Amino acid sequence: MASPHHDWMIYSRSRGQSAIAAAAYAARIRTWDRRYVPEPQDHSHKTDLVFSGILLPPKAPSWMRDRRALWSAVERREDRSTRPEDAQVCRGKVVSFQRELTMERNILTLLQYLEEQYVARGIIIDFNVHDAEAEDGGRNWHTHLLATMRVVGPDGFGLKNRAWNGVNFRPRNGSRPHALRDGMLLQQRAAWSDYVNAAFAEAGLDIRIDHRSLKAQGIDRMPQPRLGKAKHAKGQWAQQRRDEVRDVAAYNGARQQARAGQRAAVKGKGAGIVAGAASAASTARHDGRVASAPGRGRHAQ
Repeated sequence: MASPHHDWMIYSRSRGQSAIAAAAYAARIRTWDRRYVPEPQDHSHKTDLVFSGILLPPKAPSWMRDRRALWSAVERREDRSTRPEDAQVCRGKVVSFQRELTMERNILTLLQYLEEQYVARGIIIDFNVHDAEAEDGGRNWHTHLLATMRVVGPDGFGLKNRAWNGVNFRPRNGSRPHALRDGMLLQQRAAWSDYVNAAFAEAGLDIRIDHRSLKAQGIDRMPQPRLGKAKHAKGQWAQQRRDEVRDVAAYNGARQQARAGQRAAVKGKGAGIVAGAASAASTARHDGRVASAPGRGRHAQ
């Protein structure tokens, strides 16, 4: 089933996160700098990485194509920020590929999207495409994206470009941070849908994805949470996540069955009315209570 899944997040030291740890996980390699990742993490045993690369804007120095050099430089630059202990080091996204398209077409669509929507704005993108097993037994093609947050030039990183955020980090009424209505993040979700839908059209497929919320689309269904790492993880949080996914699926399934039952009842009621009217008309004709319409039938003059 075509999916618009396009998550994003901010990696922040205040939450114990590191750009190096995030890059190592996505690229399926071992972490390399204990100043920022004290406990080494090795992901090289995982075999689902199928394509990987770093896209640089024209002003970025070529040495930044080296993943270790790039993210070490990002971490060192944040050491000189106003509050290094709480620094936001990079932005990350997980973008779902479409099963209806080939892996090659998905990758071409992704690269075009990244070059035109991010790199053209001066953002460095580290991308890693994974081919994992999906919860339904099929293939879960997706890509992990890491994006820099500072303006880059020949001498390295400068100030952060706040225009790239597009996020209101002052939650409303205690809610989570939300994307601004016209912010860059929301624009990128819409743009990704456009690129994917264009690929569907070129492939002759009558399929489309929609980045908007179910409510905005007028769909009466509770958003289905993703199981993610909780599928195989242990602990209370993982069990709670599995329970949530199950409960939402059961709720949506019950709502769908209820709506189907209502439609069937309405259809059956309508069919019953028509059948009743036909039966009454037939009885009336046999009783001689219904004459033919004027100008038609045997009584026409």
